[in-house]
Amino acid sequence: MNKKENSDGKKSTDPVKSVSKEDNIKKAARIILSIGEENAASILKHLDADSIDKVVTEMIRMKNISEDEKTTILRDFKKNLDDSSASIHGGVNQAADFLEKTLGKERADKHISRVKERAIEIDLSEIEKYDPGNIAQIMAGEMPQTSSLILAAINPAYAAKILTSFNNAYRVSVARKIATMNKVSPEILRLAYQTVIDKVQKMESGRSHIIEGEKKLIEILNFMDQSVEDKILDNLDEEDPEMTARIKEKLRVFEDIIQLTTRELRKIFTVIPEHTVWAKALKGAGQNIISHVFASISMNRASDIMSEMNLIQKLPLKEIEGNRRIIMNVINKLEKEGKVVLRKDKEKLVE
Repeated sequence: MNKKENSDGKKSTDPVKSVSKEDNIKKAARIILSIGEENAASILKHLDADSIDKVVTEMIRMKNISEDEKTTILRDFKKNLDDSSASIHGGVNQAADFLEKTLGKERADKHISRVKERAIEIDLSEIEKYDPGNIAQIMAGEMPQTSSLILAAINPAYAAKILTSFNNAYRVSVARKIATMNKVSPEILRLAYQTVIDKVQKMESGRSHIIEGEKKLIEILNFMDQSVEDKILDNLDEEDPEMTARIKEKLRVFEDIIQLTTRELRKIFTVIPEHTVWAKALKGAGQNIISHVFASISMNRASDIMSEMNLIQKLPLKEIEGNRRIIMNVINKLEKEGKVVLRKDKEKLVE
């Protein structure tokens, strides 16, 4: 018997044959792309509509066929291979050309439109190979309706990661577009999706010029008047509190304390006289910073702080940063009050 039978005499499904059929469809698609239009026509005209759909779907999925692959698949057609180019491109356009010359334009268009949506659904999973943060960065440069179109079509769990990475204003716009979405053109979705994929591929291959936006803004703010800086940060805080918090934390780093004058450092010590805070904050700091701080205070106080530092063996980085943040918070407060100035261009100021 050609088919297996179970104990009731019924024919059972053979999974091996099912897999083999799928493999044959893939192989047929490669053969049709490799042997040229005339030979392809003689094959396709013998297939029914369902088989044509399946073969064309595989043709659309294919990116290219290397010479080695052709040799393996078409060993019985070596003469045809010798006359062909090193690689053959698949895709929608190539498949459409084959079908139009084989079946006529009307039937070809019918088959292509029928398999396009199926191909799109399969290709949408490719986006998950990339970092959602990079995808979000690219989408943020697109219109909200473009991003909403893609997010509504891809895996919801992955879409959530991208949506979370947007700033609040853009996130709300995209969410609103998704909620009011009705019908989607498969072709528009395909174009929007492919645009994002192309851009993220360029980004991750290093061909695009990436600007660290937050870092650049911090550099600019460091040279601005305090009142203007405060206004910018207040407005940013309304739109994106998380980003603003990150910027504020990085806007003043502990190492900037070296820019303070002796008089200014003494004002800081007046607010924070505890030796333990300074000892932990200075632990692991550069010698130039330690020397600058000690030169601004009495020898007895400097000696006490140094003794505390020597008593500290191993200290978690988190604890060091916590004590440094205490000092920086005081510096920020005093700067707003006009009692200290912490600026990169401070040498231009006259005391």
